Amino acid sequence: MLRRPLYALFMLSMGVTVLVAAVSASGVMSATKNTTMLYVGVLDGVTFLDPQLAYADAAAKESWAVLDTTTLTLVRYPDSNQAFTPPLKLEGAAGYPVISNSGKTYTWQVRHGLKFNDGTLVTAAAYQRAFERLLSPCMYEGGIGVADFLDKYIVGGAAFRNAGCQVGTHISGVIAAAQTLTVNLTQQVPWFTTAMAMPWFSAVEPTTPYDSTPQTAGATVFYPSAGPYYVDSVTSGGIVLKKNLHYSGTRPQGRDQINILPSGSQTACYNALQGGEIDVDLCGLTSALATNADNAYGVHSVTGVPSVSGLPAVTAGSGGQYHVEKTNCVDYLAFDTQNAPTSNVNVRVALQYILDRKGLLDILGPYAGTLTDEILPPGMPGYSPGSIWPSSPDPSPFTDVHNYWGTDLAGSKFVIWHSDSTSRTQQAALIAADLGAYNSAQTAGMNITNVQSDGGNATQYYTILGTSPTAKFNIAPATWCADYPDQADVFNVLLSGLNIHSGPGNTNFSQFTGENALLTAAANSSGATRTQNYLDLDTLIREVDLPLFPYAVDYARILTSNTVGNWTYNKYLGSPALNALS
Repeated sequence: MLRRPLYALFMLSMGVTVLVAAVSASGVMSATKNTTMLYVGVLDGVTFLDPQLAYADAAAKESWAVLDTTTLTLVRYPDSNQAFTPPLKLEGAAGYPVISNSGKTYTWQVRHGLKFNDGTLVTAAAYQRAFERLLSPCMYEGGIGVADFLDKYIVGGAAFRNAGCQVGTHISGVIAAAQTLTVNLTQQVPWFTTAMAMPWFSAVEPTTPYDSTPQTAGATVFYPSAGPYYVDSVTSGGIVLKKNLHYSGTRPQGRDQINILPSGSQTACYNALQGGEIDVDLCGLTSALATNADNAYGVHSVTGVPSVSGLPAVTAGSGGQYHVEKTNCVDYLAFDTQNAPTSNVNVRVALQYILDRKGLLDILGPYAGTLTDEILPPGMPGYSPGSIWPSSPDPSPFTDVHNYWGTDLAGSKFVIWHSDSTSRTQQAALIAADLGAYNSAQTAGMNITNVQSDGGNATQYYTILGTSPTAKFNIAPATWCADYPDQADVFNVLLSGLNIHSGPGNTNFSQFTGENALLTAAANSSGATRTQNYLDLDTLIREVDLPLFPYAVDYARILTSNTVGNWTYNKYLGSPALNALS
C-alpha cells in the first residue's frame, strides 16, 4: 500500500500527465460559488475518508488535507505558519502523557466535554478504538498500522493482528477507562508521543465498525468526527464538509462549509481558479503552470524559501495568491542494491559524481525545491547542512573507470525506471544522458535502458516499485516526506532491511540491508545517544553505503484566489490548514 507522502502536492506537480480538457465542461466545477463556503480543487478526488485507512489512499495527500479538518487527535501540530514550532499542542488530551514503567507506559487524560458532530461524548474508548482499527486484520488490506511495525511496539499488538479478524476483542496493551487511556509498550519508543499527531490516531466513536471496503472509485464511507468540521456528504461531484457545531477545541473554523471538488487534471484545476470556480488549487502545479503562476502573481511564502536555481529568495511574510512553502519532503533516486551493477558500492559512489542533481531539480520548474545531498530534510533532528557530493556532474576523480569501479562494465545493463509524467520522463532522459556521456568518455560499454513503468501513472508506479522481490531497475526516482519529525521515520522506513516483506507496500525501494543492526539500535535508543547514533548512521549511509541519491528538498506550490484570507500553511501536512482559511 502507498504511504502518504508518495503522492504529495509537489509529487503531483511532477508526477501526472497534464490533460487539456477543462473539468468545468463536465459540470464538476461549474456550480455558482457561495461566499460563505470554501471551494478546494483536488486532482482525482479522495479515496478514503476513514482516518485509520487514509494512508492506503492513492490520493493520500489530499485525504490528509481533508481529514486534518475533521480529526481530533490527542496532540497535533498547530494551525500555524511555523515549521514545527511551537511544539506539539494539546487537542484531545487534557495534558501531556504521564510516562512510567521505564518509559514503556503512557497514560493520557482525555479532555472532558469534547463531542462528535452527532453529539456523542469523546471518551478514552474513542482513542482505544482508533488503535484497534489501525491494527485489526478486519480492516481493508489488513490495516495500515503495521506499516511502522506499530503492532510490535504495543503490548498485545502482534497477538491482536495474528489472531485474525475478531470483531469484539481489544488489544491487551491499550486500556480505556472513562477519560483515561493507557498504552503499554514493549520497549521505549522515543517518537511515540510525536506519532500521536498523525490522523491515524484520531478519535472515532467506540462503535465505529471495521471498514473492509475497497474504495478505488472514490470515498464512500465516512464516520462522525470530533474535529472542527465533519463530512456531511460524498457524491461524484465532491465532498461537503460542514462545521461541527459541537466542537469546543481551540482550532479555527473559517468558512461555514468546505467543498472538495475533483478536477481531473492540473490544467483544469488551474483554469477553474482563474475562472473563480475554486478558491484553493491543491492539484499541484506542473513546471509550465508554476512558471505561469510566478509571472502572473509573483511568489509569496509564510515559511520563507531560500534562493533556488538562480531565482531570488522569498522571505517569510503574508499576502499574495501564489504560495511557495517548505515541506519535509526529499526527492531522491533509489539505487537497487540487489541488482547489478548498482549492487556494487563503487558504482553507487561513482554515480554521486556522474549524475546531475541540479539538472534533475531544474526539470521540475521554478521554486520546485532546493538542492541537497542529505537524506534528512532541514529542521529534522540530526540534519547536517553542507554538501558532500557535487551538484553537477564531475567525473574528474575517475582516471580509470575499470579500476575505480572494480568491475568491467562492458555489456552491463543500467535500467532507469520511471512513471509516465512529462517531468519524470525528462529526468530519466537526463540520467541516461549523464550515464551515456560518461560511458562515451571512458568506453565502458554500458547498456543504458530507459524503461517506463507498467501502467505508467504515479500510483501504479509506486505500487510496482514497492513490490518485493524486485529486479526491475537500477535507478528509480522517488520521494519521501516524514510523517513526524524523527529520524526513524526516514532512515528506518527507507533503509531498514527488516522492513522488506514479500508483496506490495515496501518503501525500502533500494532493497538495502547493509545496516540493519545499527538502524535498529538507533531507533531503540533515546536522548543524546539517539542523536549521536543517527548522526553516525547519516555519515555512514551518505558517504559509504550510498543506496540513495538525494537531490532536492521539495517545496509545495499552491495557488489561491484573491478571496482567501488568513493564509495558514501547515508544514507537517505540506498543505494549507483548510479549516483556518477565511
